[in-house]
Amino acid sequence: MEKQEPTQRDWIYLLPGGEAAENMKVGRMILSEQSGHSFSSESFRSLVKKGVIKKINRFNDSITPRSDASNISKPAA
Repeated sequence: MEKQEPTQRDWIYLLPGGEAAENMKVGRMILSEQSGHSFSSESFRSLVKKGVIKKINRFNDSITPRSDASNISKPAA
């Protein structure tokens, strides 16, 4: 079985301390190190929906609306 290369997403996460995370896993690790608390993917998504963590489009620096805190890219219609 071939090892898949990591894909670069269209967005990054801007964490409360000003750090940028390439993906949710990295963001959770950074938050856990800073707070001493383990963050689940559900709690991370909740923080994105609440606007504590910003999901930013890497190409035009726009913030993704809070209602779209999922980790799935949606093709433009």
